[in-house]
Amino acid sequence: MDIEDIRQELIKAGVVTEELDEFFSPAFLDYSIKNSWDGYKRHCMDQKIIIQNAIKDWKVQLPNAKVGQDYEATVKLDENIEPMVASYELKGLDAISMSSVSVEKSENGTREFTIKGKPEKEGSFSLNLVCNCQGKMGNPFIVNKELNLIINPDPKTLWKTIGTNPNDHYFVLDQFSDFQGMQKPLKNILAASVRGRSHAQEGRPRDDHFLMEYMPQTGWYVMAVADGAGSAKYSRWGSRLACNKAVELCRSYIEGQKDGQSLDDSVKAQHEGQKSDINTHLYQLLGNAAFGASQVISEEANSSVEMMKANCPASEIFPDEARTPKDYSTTFLLAVCKKFEFGWAIATFWVGDGAICIFNAEKEGEKPTAKMMGLPDSGEYAGQTRFLTMPEIFKDAQAVISRIKFAIVPDFSALFLMTDGVSDPWFETDVNLENAEKWQIFWDNINKSVKLEEANENIGNRLEDWLGFWSSGNHDDRTLALLF
Repeated sequence: MDIEDIRQELIKAGVVTEELDEFFSPAFLDYSIKNSWDGYKRHCMDQKIIIQNAIKDWKVQLPNAKVGQDYEATVKLDENIEPMVASYELKGLDAISMSSVSVEKSENGTREFTIKGKPEKEGSFSLNLVCNCQGKMGNPFIVNKELNLIINPDPKTLWKTIGTNPNDHYFVLDQFSDFQGMQKPLKNILAASVRGRSHAQEGRPRDDHFLMEYMPQTGWYVMAVADGAGSAKYSRWGSRLACNKAVELCRSYIEGQKDGQSLDDSVKAQHEGQKSDINTHLYQLLGNAAFGASQVISEEANSSVEMMKANCPASEIFPDEARTPKDYSTTFLLAVCKKFEFGWAIATFWVGDGAICIFNAEKEGEKPTAKMMGLPDSGEYAGQTRFLTMPEIFKDAQAVISRIKFAIVPDFSALFLMTDGVSDPWFETDVNLENAEKWQIFWDNINKSVKLEEANENIGNRLEDWLGFWSSGNHDDRTLALLF
């Protein structure tokens, strides 16, 4: 159809009358149509630019994701661009193991989409929101909106594991465990100690230590756990010396009970409410064991290099600088325990942080119970603790007695000794250490992961693995000993 045809159609429609015919010449119509079309195109372009700018200025901030963790973020279309977008599609999610779910109308009447998934790789990723738009004049076009998603790495993967120097004169294994299975009605003893991530990151050795022993000739158990101070350069050996010496002295005392009212006699008399010298026994047993542990540390600090070489023949590096007992600072937890016909006798000595607890798990009709055998030992300032090598620990008899606890209980699910590498992430505060429900959660987690009912040769390795649990901000050495 040419201009003349258009003119004739306008005349037929009555738009162009004879009076107006002279104004609708072919030249005039050609001019009018051309200018109208140009105006229409400009109008459409203006509308497109307006929509493009609106989508461009739409602020979308996706929250950061983390590798290996479930992610979900919902984005609502801005109410200003809602009428302009006929449909949309989010692209680029497959590359980061995510998907998008769209909702046509949310509660406030606008459309929204939700990004879900568990990302497998870290980095900054660009997602493309393809908006199919419709201008006011009906012309369709596409506007791309870039959305940036940052996926942070799994914190666990950022830690390095640097081996300790095997030639160090105080070389210790990065982790070890021990299990001693018993026939009922006796209880098993299990313990493990692992190097913390903060130590492995710098190639520093594990400072914790433990030692356990069951003496079949007397029926007594001895358990010692120690946490060498991170600020003391030889604390790894101080914790080892303390545990070894304390167990040795406890064994010697218990096996030497022959004349007069023995330790066992005193426990029985105490249970029956009769006159007993149990306090004297415990002072001599635990107090002397702890004091002996502190003394052997002092002797080591004052020993010659020649003596150290004799004690550590496989070592090649020995300190030539002056040393003091403070260089071997360590916390100290000690427990002795025995089953009698009337129940279990448990005595403890505690210096420093960590925890010692007699725990009874929840049973049908019975709530869990937790009996703390002391409380963490705070230092002069917040965040500090006390160590076995500090003079005030043994300044007088009362100072020693105040650290000794004794209990007779019918039975228990577990006797726990642990360093603060375990107690801090699980209990967080001293108040929570008194909370039996917290101990129940702790017990359930160990039971499920370590499988205590499967008390076999693999249980020590399972406990080592469990001690590698993740807790943000808690990366110290971890040692746990339990009688169960």
